[in-house]
Amino acid sequence: GILNQQTRESDAVGRLGGDEFAVVMMNASYEDGKAKAGRLQEQLHSQGFEWQGRHHGLSASIGVRPLSAQTDPEVWLAEADTAMWLRKAEKPSRR
Repeated sequence: GILNQQTRESDAVGRLGGDEFAVVMMNASYEDGKAKAGRLQEQLHSQGFEWQGRHHGLSASIGVRPLSAQTDPEVWLAEADTAMWLRKAEKPSRR
């Protein structure tokens, strides 16, 4: 899908559960991760999907966290998850 199309061969993409996914970027800076997150959000919205003849863009809340700052994978994932929830809280509510 979109995540695999937008990542490098050296990156790893995995489903954490439900609608949560992780992209691990090797040899990338925090700024590289933030730039990739922005491009992924743009691709999700522009590619989206067609339903009943209408285009529906997708959205994502993405948390970026450098692995080098944390050596425990569980803590690192929890920090990335917290960053994602903070970004999600910044978005306007869709009701």
